[in-house]
Amino acid sequence: GDTAAACVDNASAAVARMITTSPSSVPLAQVLPVVLKALPLKNDMTENETVYNCLFGLLEKNQPDLIANKLELSRVFAEAASEASNVDDDLKEKLKLALQSLH
Repeated sequence: GDTAAACVDNASAAVARMITTSPSSVPLAQVLPVVLKALPLKNDMTENETVYNCLFGLLEKNQPDLIANKLELSRVFAEAASEASNVDDDLKEKLKLALQSLH
């Protein structure tokens, strides 16, 4: 239940921090598909900023492994920006802009 969801959220955020701090030491081709499948966060909304800012940063750099997962990234951003999402409004606006840049 919630404990598992919280663990997945925490793991996603931990990976996002590692990518943000030292992208070259993370095997992005292997890691990004797994992280994207776990998103949007289900339980720990305090980590939204960490996770999405990491993805925005990779997107700005046109990081090839992220671009290769563009469909999954679009799904994540769309779900996170939806009315039903618990993401705060500022972040939803950023997600909507990022979503437009993917199309």
